Amino acid sequence: MSRDLQMRRCFDLARLGHQSNRTNPCVGALLSRGRHVRAEGFYQKFGGPHAEVDCLSSLRQEDTHPDDELFVSLEPCNVDAKTPPCRDLILSRQIRNLTVSIVDPNPQISGSSIEELSQQGVTCRSGLLERLGETLLRPFHTSITQERPYLVLKWAQSRDGFIGRQGARIKISNGITDRLVHKWRAASDGIMVGTQTALVDNPRLDNRLYYGPSPTRIILDRKSKIPLTHHVLNDGHTTIICGPQRRDKDFVRTSFLPYGKEDDLSGLLAQLYKLDHGQILVEGGAELLRFCLTNGLWDECRIIVSDRSMHHGIPAPKIDLQEAGSWQYGDNQVLQLLNKR
Repeated sequence: MSRDLQMRRCFDLARLGHQSNRTNPCVGALLSRGRHVRAEGFYQKFGGPHAEVDCLSSLRQEDTHPDDELFVSLEPCNVDAKTPPCRDLILSRQIRNLTVSIVDPNPQISGSSIEELSQQGVTCRSGLLERLGETLLRPFHTSITQERPYLVLKWAQSRDGFIGRQGARIKISNGITDRLVHKWRAASDGIMVGTQTALVDNPRLDNRLYYGPSPTRIILDRKSKIPLTHHVLNDGHTTIICGPQRRDKDFVRTSFLPYGKEDDLSGLLAQLYKLDHGQILVEGGAELLRFCLTNGLWDECRIIVSDRSMHHGIPAPKIDLQEAGSWQYGDNQVLQLLNKR
């Protein structure tokens, strides 16, 4: 297996943890001797062992050798946090060759671990398949540099540019893209909608069509308009209501966050980040999506476009689609845009 393929395998391993890493990065690790893979691992859950630990745990201390090379998608840590520094593990196992894709964007590390390992005689290389590594780590980079969740804006629109009709629930996506959306939900820590969407659609906002967990529901409700009979207040799933505390029911898995001003979404996102929400899927409505786009509060857009026309209704948010990636799922097209800032 070539060195490029070994790093690509690290990326594949890293993605296995995307449903449970929260504000921490997806990381994969692989130990090889020549072209032979000896062990592999990934960061499995928030607060758990790092990828390097998971990888090397399958080998005894005496099984590692100076000829081994450790591939990691992200620079190993060198700080004491929830787990001991991976730098120390690498040294204790007498691994003398390290290749990483991305230098850690965390200012606490930011290349210092590679430098320390180099000073201890470890041959360190960085930047292997760097662009792919940066794509994988976009959510973590946003968390570290902006101290807010990675925001994915999602909507479905007709071919002629409408997302629905006022006061009515209109079906736009097909069964395949419905399942795809639930896959996106499983990979998100939270799913956010505005008051009008919660009122009109009465959505469940859970994951029913794909394996994995359901995200925390985050509902903007500054004026306590949502009836207690609606799913988001009545079905027992974990929910955060962004608005005043309500006293009209004994809530079990529902909490409340202050959200008094419509333009204070940045402050709300900072609160959600402190609650370990690393990625949030924003599913509407139109007003919330436009606010995020206008104020630059987005990292990625995923747009489902039907081949059917509606002729009139609520206009879809406006965004330049020239640099969008595109995939076809039956009669639906899925567009993906990245905010390159």
